[in-house]
Amino acid sequence: MTRPSLSEQYASAQEYEEAQPQTAINKLKDIVLGDHPNDAESIKTKEQALQSLANLYAKQGDAKALRTLLTELRSLFALIPKAKTAKIVRTVVDTIAKVPNSTAVQVRGN
Repeated sequence: MTRPSLSEQYASAQEYEEAQPQTAINKLKDIVLGDHPNDAESIKTKEQALQSLANLYAKQGDAKALRTLLTELRSLFALIPKAKTAKIVRTVVDTIAKVPNSTAVQVRGN
């Protein structure tokens, strides 16, 4: 049996975002951090999944998980252009800023 495409996995993860956010987080993390092809379409899907994942963490108020996510993304950052990397980092940092009481995480990084 063949594994579903990343876009199919992403669509599946989105179905869980409201009712079962932890399941959605696990599925999205697999898309973003899993061992998947790194062609242009896959990277675009990974970016979309990353945005959804960041939003779920923000909704849960988990600034530390967002900070940890940036560290875990280093292998992806090595594969994509620097401008795209900067955009992703900026998006995650902006998402951290939306989390109440996350100033300490932003300033100290822990």
